[in-house]
Amino acid sequence: MTFNYDAYAQKYDNEKDFDRYLLEYKFRSLKIFKENLGVTLELGCANGLMTERVLPLVTSLDVVDASEDYLIYVEEKMKRVVGEHAVKARYHHSFFEKFVPEVKYDTILLAGVLPALTDQVGFLRQIAEWLAPGGFIFITSHNGQSLHRRVGKIMGLVKEETELSKRDTELFNHHKVYTHESMRQDVMDAGLVVLQQEGVFLKPFPNDKMAELPEAMIEAFYEVGKTMDATFLAEITLCAGHKK
Repeated sequence: MTFNYDAYAQKYDNEKDFDRYLLEYKFRSLKIFKENLGVTLELGCANGLMTERVLPLVTSLDVVDASEDYLIYVEEKMKRVVGEHAVKARYHHSFFEKFVPEVKYDTILLAGVLPALTDQVGFLRQIAEWLAPGGFIFITSHNGQSLHRRVGKIMGLVKEETELSKRDTELFNHHKVYTHESMRQDVMDAGLVVLQQEGVFLKPFPNDKMAELPEAMIEAFYEVGKTMDATFLAEITLCAGHKK
């Protein structure tokens, strides 16, 4: 069955989901790695939370999404929220694998996208060819070994920590749950090198329970996560580039 991306856009609003916090924390990881992003490609925009954050940091931005509904929404939203930076963006309705870039990119944003693809290594090889010299790909994914998944296994809610959840399959159409090790391996198998890899945010509970917490406590979990072993944290961020 073909995944309906516009139907997905009607169901998933990351401006309301707890994922909005995780996206902010992943953006902080990106900004620390490199603040000037240059000519940038964003693969998958959802409601534009990452688009909004990166536009002030880019020279230009190509936004690609399989949902026309998302693209229309994000384009109008950027005109409202980022002022003069909105003109830097161009929007492309396309499947990622079928997109044909007109330029080479200094930065490619692949936030939360890789698990939804069926050939992750093949796609990484494809977009590696779109990088300008010295460019990098910013990859993020949920972490299969995170604290809340480990707790879920002990409680008998899942057989394996990296088991696809109902949310993974029914909402996101994910095909894989990454660990730090497996993401690193896919990047290397694609002929790329890991420039930086981190864990982000200590998440002890599922999204619906986390959403009930006060913002000050959520921020505290983020700060505590900086002191912990990355394999226990909720998100993986990885910057990949070409071998020198």
